Amino acid sequence: MKTVIYYCLALLLCIVVCNNAEAKIKKYPNGDVYEGEMRKGKPHGEGKMIYVSGDIYEGTWVNGFYKQGKKSYVDGNIYEGEWLDGYYKKGKMSYANGDIYEGEWQLGKPEGKGKMSYSNGNTCEGNWYKGELSYGKMIYANGDIYEGAFSIGIPNGIGKMTYANGGFCEGEWKMNQFYSGKINIHYENGDLYEGMCKRGKIEGEGIMTYANGKTEKLKYKNGKILNKKITIHPDNDNISEFTGINYEDETMDGSIKYKNYKTLYDYNGKMVGNYERHGQGILHFNDNNKISTIEGLWQHDSLVSGSGKFIIQRDTLEVTKKANQPIRIFDKVFNDNMVVHDSNYSNMDELYKYIKKQKEGMRKITVKKPGTILSYLDIEELSSIKHLTITGFLYETDLAVINQCTALSYLDLSHTFITDSPQAKQEKENEAKALLGFVKLLGVAADLTYGDGNLSNSDYIMMKALAKLGEYAENSEPVKQANENCFIPKAAFKNMQFLKTVKLPLSAIEIKEDAFYECENLENIQLPPYLKSINEQAFAYCKSLKNIEFPSTLSMLKQSAFRGCDSIERIDLSKNTFSEFKPSFNGTTLKEMRLYKNVYSSYEYYTNCVVYFPSSLEYIGGKVYNCELHFSSSIPPKIQYLRPDDIIKGNKIYIPKGSLTGYFTTFGKQNTYIEE
Repeated sequence: MKTVIYYCLALLLCIVVCNNAEAKIKKYPNGDVYEGEMRKGKPHGEGKMIYVSGDIYEGTWVNGFYKQGKKSYVDGNIYEGEWLDGYYKKGKMSYANGDIYEGEWQLGKPEGKGKMSYSNGNTCEGNWYKGELSYGKMIYANGDIYEGAFSIGIPNGIGKMTYANGGFCEGEWKMNQFYSGKINIHYENGDLYEGMCKRGKIEGEGIMTYANGKTEKLKYKNGKILNKKITIHPDNDNISEFTGINYEDETMDGSIKYKNYKTLYDYNGKMVGNYERHGQGILHFNDNNKISTIEGLWQHDSLVSGSGKFIIQRDTLEVTKKANQPIRIFDKVFNDNMVVHDSNYSNMDELYKYIKKQKEGMRKITVKKPGTILSYLDIEELSSIKHLTITGFLYETDLAVINQCTALSYLDLSHTFITDSPQAKQEKENEAKALLGFVKLLGVAADLTYGDGNLSNSDYIMMKALAKLGEYAENSEPVKQANENCFIPKAAFKNMQFLKTVKLPLSAIEIKEDAFYECENLENIQLPPYLKSINEQAFAYCKSLKNIEFPSTLSMLKQSAFRGCDSIERIDLSKNTFSEFKPSFNGTTLKEMRLYKNVYSSYEYYTNCVVYFPSSLEYIGGKVYNCELHFSSSIPPKIQYLRPDDIIKGNKIYIPKGSLTGYFTTFGKQNTYIEE
């Protein structure tokens, strides 16, 4: 009987084992291969899966899911530990780059308690959330220890950094930088400073204990010691050493030595901020034992109004400069290191040779009496002058002489006053008198014709109005004073092919027609600060003109003033109010256009351009394609096409919020819309 019972138990056990753990090899349709225990066709128990991707899992399975085991990934990562529903639960990940994480996981990322040992020697341990350490301790390879809040793996929030040398920073951190709180700094020379930090810099009062045992109370502002002469080597790309005094108002008085420059040597004088030259000071150069100097008034590293001297060996050049403008010597633009921008003059020796050569074509004159420029310039030398600076009073006849300087590339008229010569005034007065005489006769003729009944009421009123306007013009002060204003005469510099840089008279209010017509190499023009009018074709076909700043006083821009200036990329008229504005930029390839404040209608052609329209715009037309259009009004302008090929399509249109319906109704689905 016992034998029968044992036989039945053995048979039952075999049946159970067969049902629960079928040890076999299974190949899946996608190429994966499993070898191990199975139940109901799924991995269950101990087994190994080799995936077609190259990944390998070996360990315990439950109903087809990982339970406890090791998975080696084709990218070199290896995880070993517990699994839950196909995700890591608690275990160790050895990354291909040498990093090792050991701890809790959630949805495939470290979350909960855990420790990361980095390949660079750093270790961090604490609370993790969504793959990032949120609070814990970081021990750096150099011996520093940080304990506190983290963000994206770096100190961020409240925490304390204890440095290997014994110093510490305790308080608020922002993205790995100490922002505010207590500091205890141990310097390499043995000094110790105890104080506070604000906004990432030492601030306020603190105690310095020197290596020799002496103590001193110091005051800091923005990381700088105040009211004490010091010598430091600041963390600055350009400065190697500062010796001087920092003041409460963030100004400095002292000297700095530069680094990384071949020619810039040192500066003595006033400074501000991040060691910028600001105030009276002297800038020295040292190149091959040749000492050069710029001495004058500085503002944020630039030489400003006032004089300076640029000394090369025994030659001295006077440099006069306005704020925010580059230093100019002849027709070359220099930076504050006196290294030329557009040539290879990278040291003083080469620059000296250049200056000596250029002096041969340089003239600077003061014209005391208008109409006498040839008393200061010889006719024979006109064709060789390259650089000309003039002060004094000029007539249009003097400018006709300047037009004969065929090699001229640089012209400075900023301190001149240009008016009509007596002969030109007389000619204009004669023309005006002839016109006024005609207008008066028009009034008399109107009376006679109307009295005979041969003139309609409307025509009579119009003719009398013209006669009345003529009488007003004859007696008005603006007309009498017109010839006394400073202006640039008609065709004054027309076809001057080598002209590159021009500074116009500061008091000029008008540029006449064709003034710079076809000056193809003109690159820089300094417009007068009180300019009111630019006339027809004044700068037409100045193909090299790139940057031009319009004064806010400009109120008249006439037909084709900048036609064919195809190097101009940006125009800003947003500060201007115009009484007359004609299509002026025909043939240009603008990248950005800011229209004037009182624009009523726009019929220009724009392609691949950013255009800003003010709220005054009522009508729009022209060909506007593939542009970025910015409208400031919530009410769209009306479309008015004047030519058969006019069209507005393919544009990105930026509009105020809530105005989409109106703009879409106006411009249609051929454009896209973005509410701002």
